[in-house]
Amino acid sequence: MSTDRLVEITLNLIQGAVGSNTVGIPAIITNEAPASGFGSGYAKLYKTNELSTVGTDFSTGGVTYAAAQKLTSPSPKVNQFYVIKRGATTAGVVTLTFAAGLGAGDVITGTVNGNAISVTYATSVAATLTALAAAIQALTEVTTAASNGTDTITITFAAEWTPAVGTFTAAGGGEPVITTATVTPAVNIANDIDNALAETATNLWFMLLPTQSDTSVILAAAAKIESLSEYKMMGATSTATGIYDSGSTTDVASIMESNGYNRSFINYHDDSTEYIHTIIASRCLSVAPGQVAFKHKRLTGATPAPLTGAQISIVEGKKCNTYTQAGPFALFLQGVVSSGVSIEAIRDIFYFLQELQLALYNVLVTRDKVPYNESGRQLGLAAGNGVVQRMITEGVLNPDADPQNEFIMTEIADISETDRGNHVFPSEVVGEHLASATKFRVIMNIKVS
Repeated sequence: MSTDRLVEITLNLIQGAVGSNTVGIPAIITNEAPASGFGSGYAKLYKTNELSTVGTDFSTGGVTYAAAQKLTSPSPKVNQFYVIKRGATTAGVVTLTFAAGLGAGDVITGTVNGNAISVTYATSVAATLTALAAAIQALTEVTTAASNGTDTITITFAAEWTPAVGTFTAAGGGEPVITTATVTPAVNIANDIDNALAETATNLWFMLLPTQSDTSVILAAAAKIESLSEYKMMGATSTATGIYDSGSTTDVASIMESNGYNRSFINYHDDSTEYIHTIIASRCLSVAPGQVAFKHKRLTGATPAPLTGAQISIVEGKKCNTYTQAGPFALFLQGVVSSGVSIEAIRDIFYFLQELQLALYNVLVTRDKVPYNESGRQLGLAAGNGVVQRMITEGVLNPDADPQNEFIMTEIADISETDRGNHVFPSEVVGEHLASATKFRVIMNIKVS
């Protein structure tokens, strides 16, 4: 997504929840099974001074305690965080079934999780299916791909990977129809996130921080976070050396960059047990929106990754972050999500949207009536611009923007007949300038009585 239109979203107060702002609370998500003290829910809130309780609920020698220990190490740091437990995973299984007609001259093509597959007809149908199965099984995402020798290939994906089998076709010969069917849906971290979101009492976290550094886990979690209507972010650390290989396009950073993820950031580090992403999250989420940048931070409890200048350039070219030596200090570089936008810009936007939504919601519910006329429009304008001015004061919006940041609502005479019939005030924020120098646009529909 272009930084010129980082946010172009309809905030519709007709439906959806409006809640208190939660852009300061991180959540560690762990695949370590908790002890009975954790409770029956999916998430549990801890104070930063309750590290020993995390050790009791899990183990002082486990990944959850290690990640929490790193999260509580910086100064300043957040004063509370969640731990979300994961359930059992299920490997996804998908079949490719060929109708009759596969023959000499056919070239079978398709994609599996973005990887292009192409196999030319061999000496027989059985040999061709065997060759196709071997090409699919060679992928990192696949555990096994087995042919039945006549018309079907069964693909079993590696744990945590979400199957994404594109359309397969055969052209040049008999051109049979190839159908794809999901035999077993994958159960992975995306399902665990759903479970945590559904738990209303604890769904107050903002930034998800996996303890696992597996590419499959990171990609599944990022894809889920990017799909949400709720204001959430994700940060992760990978040790994949392909990240600093200029020739690699299949490493986790390259994939996330290719997907243009706006809510998720990835950090390369040579030691996954240092949980760099939890340290930077705690360090920066502890500071109010508009008042902090994620880049150029020194991190307590972390050692710099031994990267050369050329390797750092490759990593940063993939919109990936590092914690490495920069001059006399080790610093967190470059502080961006996978689309290249600064991490704080996304956080600040979400904070702004929550505050704006809440202010307009309060106008609608705290008055006996908001009339659908110029008087009602002025009420909305006053509430919206009050938030805009507060965002300028708090450092979220740029006071020197040209044009200036402003909340506007369509003039009564210019509202369309459809919106007029539905008592909708089309609204937006113009000026498009965050204090981080990233542009954005917010489009809103506000329905009144």
